[in-house]
Amino acid sequence: MTIQPSTQESKPVLGQAWDDFMRALKMQLQYLNAIEDDFDTLVELRIEAMPESLGKIGRFDRERSVNRFRSSFVAADTTRIFVL
Repeated sequence: MTIQPSTQESKPVLGQAWDDFMRALKMQLQYLNAIEDDFDTLVELRIEAMPESLGKIGRFDRERSVNRFRSSFVAADTTRIFVL
């Protein structure tokens, strides 16, 4: 069996609406470099997001999570994204 390519031009499913949405979204975001003082806020955000998925498999440990994040956190390599 041979499948012939479509002769119709492919069009994005969302097209212009998607482009407009992405343009609007980009205008409402602010990107800032993190500083060392952001550690506490960022680790709390990370911890808030983790317990449900890790808790289901019995692997969530708050202290371990803070220590792992501390060992890999480099403010200069971190970007904070704010929704305006």
